[in-house]
Amino acid sequence: MTVIDFPALAASAASGNEIAVFEALLATVPNKTEKSTRSTVATRMEAQRQAIEDFDLDQLLALRDKMNNIIDKMSTNIGSGELRESAALNDQQAEELMSEFLDEREVDEFIKVRRDMIRDEVFAHLDEVADVPGQNGALEVKALGKKFCREGAGTGVPQVDEQRLQALLGDRWLEACDEVIIPAEIIPERIEYQLSVEKVLDLAQNDHAVLEALRTCLVPGKAKTPRFVVRDL
Repeated sequence: MTVIDFPALAASAASGNEIAVFEALLATVPNKTEKSTRSTVATRMEAQRQAIEDFDLDQLLALRDKMNNIIDKMSTNIGSGELRESAALNDQQAEELMSEFLDEREVDEFIKVRRDMIRDEVFAHLDEVADVPGQNGALEVKALGKKFCREGAGTGVPQVDEQRLQALLGDRWLEACDEVIIPAEIIPERIEYQLSVEKVLDLAQNDHAVLEALRTCLVPGKAKTPRFVVRDL
C-alpha cells in the first residue's frame, strides 16, 4: 500500500501549487498496465516466439533436449503406473508426473507458436499474390500433395441501423416496411413493421434522399476470423 505524505500535500496546497498535489495523488494510483511477473500461457508463448525470431540457440537447444526426453519420461511413468498396487501417488511419483507434464506443456506451446508463425507467413503470401488481400485462398505444395488454405475470410454482411433510418425517414418509415401480423400466443395478436430493403429502393427511385439516408445508416460488416487449415490437393 502506497503511503501518502499528507503534510507535504497540505504544504503544496497552502502554497497554491495544486498541480503538485494532483501529480502526487496520481503517482499513488496503481499502474494497471504494469506487466505481471506471473507466468501465463500468453507470456510463455510470447517468450518462445521471441526465441524463434531471435534464433536463441540456448533456449532452442534446451527445448530440443526436452523433446528428446519426453518419450523416456513418459515410458518411465507409464511403467511405474502399471506396477503400482495403489492409485495413491507418493511424492516422487507426483514429481515425475509433474516434470513430464511441464515439459509436454512447453513443447506443446512451442509447436502452437511455430504453427501460428507458419500461418502468418502463408497469409502474407496469399495477400501478396491476390488482387484483394484478406480473402480466401490456397497455397499448393504439390511435392507433398497438400495445400495451405485460408477459409472463412472476408467481412460479415453489412447491417442497417434501423433506429437511425426510421428517424431520417420520419413519416415515410411505414412505407419502407412490411406489415407482419404476429399471431396470438401468450400475448394478443399484434402487428409489427419490419424494414424492407425492396420498399426502401422503391421509395428511392422517386426520392434520392431516401437512398442517401439508407447509405448513411449502413453499418459495415465486421471482419471475420479466417481459419488456417491444410487440405489434400
